This record gives sequence, structure tokens and C-alpha cells, in this order.
Amino acid sequence: MSTDTSPPEPEPEPEPEPYGPGSYMNIVRGRGHRPPMSKRNKVFLWVFLAIQAIFLGWTIYTGVATPQTGLGLPLGLWTVSVVIGGAIYLIWQLPRNRR
Repeated sequence: MSTDTSPPEPEPEPEPEPYGPGSYMNIVRGRGHRPPMSKRNKVFLWVFLAIQAIFLGWTIYTGVATPQTGLGLPLGLWTVSVVIGGAIYLIWQLPRNRR
């Protein structure tokens, strides 16, 4: 025989679905929310990727040719190009996304 006199614990309620109807994520993921990328966006993306590939090749070549002394310039310029490219992208894209 049990001497436990505490009331039984209630059953835990099931958690609601995180993306139920009317939730923010349901609205964001809704059909037709984001238009397909325009040709301008694709051109920027491919130019940015081409610049990254050029810098990667230059860094690998410099690292093989002069492993001790030559990596500072390519890595520094690569970093500057990434920062400038990111700033241009943000300046160009943010006003378009606030419609």
C-alpha cells in the first residue's frame, strides 16, 4: 500500500505547432512571398563569385610559390574585396527588400 498523498500530476499539454496558421514563419514561407531573382541579382552574384575564385586562385598560387613571405598581399586584398562587395550588396539590396 502506498503512503503518497499528493494529488496526481496533470497530463502535460501537447506543444502547439511552431508554424501554425497565422504565425510569422507561415507568412514568410507562404507561396509567392519572394519573387524569383532578377537577372541583375544573378549578374551581381556571378561577378562576386568570379572575384572570389580569382582571389582564391591567386592565394593558392602565392602560397605554393612563396609560402613564407607572399600571402599577406593577396589575403589583405581579398578581405578588402569581400568587405566592399558585401557593403555594395547591402546598399543595393536593402532598399529593394523594404517594399
